[in-house]
Amino acid sequence: MHHIHHELRIATTPSKIFQAISTQQGMQSWWPKIAGSNYELSSEVRLFFSEEYDWTAEVIAVEENQFIYFDMIKADADWTRTMLKFDIAEQDDFCLLSFSHQNWKELNHHFKRTNYCWAFYLKMIKDYTEHNIVVPFEKRSIY
Repeated sequence: MHHIHHELRIATTPSKIFQAISTQQGMQSWWPKIAGSNYELSSEVRLFFSEEYDWTAEVIAVEENQFIYFDMIKADADWTRTMLKFDIAEQDDFCLLSFSHQNWKELNHHFKRTNYCWAFYLKMIKDYTEHNIVVPFEKRSIY
């Protein structure tokens, strides 16, 4: 299996990062056009980008202000059954957000493109949590 890993220093609180990755408003500020509203353990979260990309993730682990993990149960073929892991560690004057997208079956073009995309989206989490900057969904094109 193949994995994508990123770490990011963010000058904010764990609660602001956790809100960005575990609430409807937070998720919609940086990733999908429409996100589900229930992020409790074992809940299914809708991640709607377009009619073609209407995905579902299951929350498989969550601890407030510390981490949330998703199992992609309905997505592109390459994404289905991959895991998204967001871990938050508070440091002296910043937080460290460790992200991984695990269990890719192939190290293919889609994997490489997704790695680039995650860097872009993680930067949007940083901008949102540090400066309350939200890029409208229609302007989030990275290609």
